[in-house]
Amino acid sequence: MSGPELSLNAGAVAEQPAIPVQRPLAEILVPGHVLTDGEVADLRDALGRLDTWAAEFRKRETSMMAHVETLRDRYERMLANYPVPIVGLAKQDGPQRGLHDDLWAGPSLCFTIRPRQPVRRVVVHGWVPENIPDGTTMTINAGPASIEGDVTPGLFSWSLELEDPATEPFLVEAVVSQWTMPEGPDGRKLTFVLREIELEH
Repeated sequence: MSGPELSLNAGAVAEQPAIPVQRPLAEILVPGHVLTDGEVADLRDALGRLDTWAAEFRKRETSMMAHVETLRDRYERMLANYPVPIVGLAKQDGPQRGLHDDLWAGPSLCFTIRPRQPVRRVVVHGWVPENIPDGTTMTINAGPASIEGDVTPGLFSWSLELEDPATEPFLVEAVVSQWTMPEGPDGRKLTFVLREIELEH
C-alpha cells in the first residue's frame, strides 16, 4: 500500500502577480559626486520601488508560509490514519501516532488494537539501523503487559504475553530512548522500521 500523496496547488501560486526586477542603482553613486535634482528624483523613485518590492515580498512570503502550514497539517492528519501492519484477527482502532508512511517509527509509537478474537500474545517485529546510538533502550506496552530492553542493530521480535486474553480494544505503545536523524538536523527522528504487529489468539 502506498503512502498518502500531497500535491502543491500550483494554480494558487501562479495567480500571484510577478515581482518586478529591480534596476541597478546608477553609477553616479561614487564618492565626491554632487547629485543633481534629477538624480535625486531618480534615487527617490528607485527607493520607493524598492520599498514596494520589499512589501510585496513580505506579503508573498506570509502567504506561502500559510500555504505550507496548511499542507503540513493536512499531511499530518493523513499520516495519523496510515495503517499499522497488523497480522491477526484484529484491526487498528482510530488513528496512530509516531509511524511514518515508509514504516519508520519515531521515538514514540502509539496505536489501539480492536480484537475480533481474544488476543493472548502480541509480537512486535522490526529492524534497527546500524547507526542507532549505543545504550539505546526500548519499552513496549501492550495493554497491561510490558517489556523493556536494550536496542541492538538488526532484526528483532519482541513478544508480550497478556495475562488475560484481550477481548476489548487495548493500547500498544513503543518508546525508544534515542534515535537517528539521517535526513539532517531538520529531518525526522527515526528509531526502527516496523515490519509487522503479529497477534496470537
